[in-house]
Amino acid sequence: MTENKATQERTPQERLQEEQEHKEHVHHTKINAAAIADHLLGNMHTLHVKLHQYHWYVKGANFFTLHEKFEELYNENEKWFDKLAERLITSGHKPASTTVEFEKYSILSEDAVNKYFKAEDMVENIIEDFRPGQPSQDPWSAGSPEWSGDWWTARRSPAGQAPAA
Repeated sequence: MTENKATQERTPQERLQEEQEHKEHVHHTKINAAAIADHLLGNMHTLHVKLHQYHWYVKGANFFTLHEKFEELYNENEKWFDKLAERLITSGHKPASTTVEFEKYSILSEDAVNKYFKAEDMVENIIEDFRPGQPSQDPWSAGSPEWSGDWWTARRSPAGQAPAA
């Protein structure tokens, strides 16, 4: 993709500022595939970190099985993470690409304390990442005052920040 002369003359900081303003506008005015993809990429990035942590720190009777499974999962996750981002870029979009951006868009979480989880708790924690939030645990689920009926927009506060848990 070639850039026009006006784009080339702006500083990298100016170009990034324009991109971020456009993303925020799109994210809060209309949901499209690129906006949703930033959430997917954020979640995939968090999952990648979490799976690596579990791969490195898993202990117990199922060590070999889980060690291999966590590695298989993070390799598969990485493959799709890369494919999604590259597809977006070739389509003219500018997906999230920094840890700060991934953390902003992710609804998953990871924590250093998780390395001390029992193997079974690691597995359950990964499984939980794929379950939709329960209304009793998630203030942004159906039935809460903030609920808009759209899962993606419901996960973000009006100021664009992830809701406090």
